[in-house]
Amino acid sequence: MRTTSPLHRALPLMILACALVLALPGAASACPVCYGAPGTQVTEAIDTAVLFMLGIIMVMMGSAGAFMWHLRTKAFSSAGAVHTTYVASVPAGSDATTLKATPHRS
Repeated sequence: MRTTSPLHRALPLMILACALVLALPGAASACPVCYGAPGTQVTEAIDTAVLFMLGIIMVMMGSAGAFMWHLRTKAFSSAGAVHTTYVASVPAGSDATTLKATPHRS
């Protein structure tokens, strides 16, 4: 039994579609809206919609960048802070009543 791949089964359909496009080029031409006829209300509305969507994307990307910048500055400001802990050290040979506290950076 011979099996055929999906590409081999679809090949005649693809050849037929290409032949139809080549035989009827007028049917494949774009309408004035798709082609972008200047000065029509539809193309002006499409241009405005595209600019609006680009603006929304810029606002979202800018907001994400500003939030990352905020997190970065917050991380650097807390990393620069000195966390001081005091360690009690008892010198050898002294009594434990006099403790010397020395700052220790962690």
